[in-house]
Amino acid sequence: MHHRLDGAPTLFGLIFPATPDAPSITNKIAFLAEEGTGPRIARAAAEDVSRAWRDRLGETFKTGQPPITPGTPDLAWVSVTGPVMDGDYGVLWEAAQREMVGRRRARVFEPVEIPRQKLSAQSPGLPAVPTPPGSLPHERNEALSAVGWVKRRAGSLRFPSTVSIASSMYRRRLLQRAGADPDIATELRRPVQRLATALSQLTVHHDRSTLRSVPVPAGLEPLTDRLGAWVTPERWEVAGLAREYGITPDEQIVHDGRTAASALAAVARKAGIAAPSPYLAIVVQDRDHLGRALGRLDLDRQREVSHQLSELATRQAALLEAEHPLAVLVYAGGDDLLAFCPAAEALPLAASIRAQVRSAVTTGPLATAGADGAAITASTGVVFAHMSSPLQDALQSAQNAIAAAKSATSASGRSRNALAVVVRRRGGERARTVQPWWPPRTEDGAGATELLSRIR
Repeated sequence: MHHRLDGAPTLFGLIFPATPDAPSITNKIAFLAEEGTGPRIARAAAEDVSRAWRDRLGETFKTGQPPITPGTPDLAWVSVTGPVMDGDYGVLWEAAQREMVGRRRARVFEPVEIPRQKLSAQSPGLPAVPTPPGSLPHERNEALSAVGWVKRRAGSLRFPSTVSIASSMYRRRLLQRAGADPDIATELRRPVQRLATALSQLTVHHDRSTLRSVPVPAGLEPLTDRLGAWVTPERWEVAGLAREYGITPDEQIVHDGRTAASALAAVARKAGIAAPSPYLAIVVQDRDHLGRALGRLDLDRQREVSHQLSELATRQAALLEAEHPLAVLVYAGGDDLLAFCPAAEALPLAASIRAQVRSAVTTGPLATAGADGAAITASTGVVFAHMSSPLQDALQSAQNAIAAAKSATSASGRSRNALAVVVRRRGGERARTVQPWWPPRTEDGAGATELLSRIR
């Protein structure tokens, strides 16, 4: 799509993102073109997105005619015409925003005829499709839509399972302790190797590595990746494996795995390492009133904001890599972010990314584009979810948490710039709180995450 968006280096060209190769991830594009060329460029860009999606389908299903995906990709574009000089650009921008709202509300559905077939268990509004080539035996019983299979299989990204994310803190502590104490390393090698042997006999997915920047003693390498979801005895149950993977595992293999996991837990207790938490966390962040603020900026300042957001996205990814290596970044666009992490890392991670946003708006248009000339703020949501909970439900809770943070009103009457924390147990939501990021009356100026940490 880049060749569609390479405009002149002065007036015309991209507005958002800053450049065709911007590192930020965005689902929106704004482009200024010569009069009469807008629809052609927009159609071509939309077709490029559709083509990229068809390529992903082809990568996944490797058949002559890939399955249809009603409603995906969901694209909408508008083109408005008008002057852009002498203060008229703001009028043009507002017109584009109004048109886009109307376009999204209108919704255009492509008629699709689907023969009677089983619905997807993950997305009940879509038909389930046959499993793609290369699927493991336990996957052949799964009822996923074509979109679901693409998300799981296509491309180079392989996100670890929620169970693996939840156990990453435990595994890192084991490796750190083993690195500091050769005797502990020696005691860990036998159960780790036995766990790896048992797992290799199960036809199930193995996670990619979720542990970075941790020295790994020889013989303990499986703790960084393959064993992420299998280090607890509770995972080694015949009924649970049959239910989750649709397989009938050999009882002796399951027994061996459970015995090895129990031996691993015994070494951990001896080393003073607490059992792994069954919870992981979802951290989301979103800018407050950014769209409204952009409407008050001229073209040059909008492009400056675009560069600011692109640079912030790069720094957000670098922050997680350097300071929160157990976190799994899904996307960072400068204006919004989504990441998974072990439960113990959630509040520190939320505080880090919010502090980074706060420091990033001390200069440039974002420093004064908010209400009454204030800096643009950000609201954050943190959801603690049991590792066996449906991920879709947890993600929906994260979106609801962001909405709650944005609708909160502080004692001073100012809204947003808040942190919402939700705890979801297996049976559903257990607790919820929304706090201003920096409460105005705390004696020591502590932020919301520090205050919540004191009472957790």
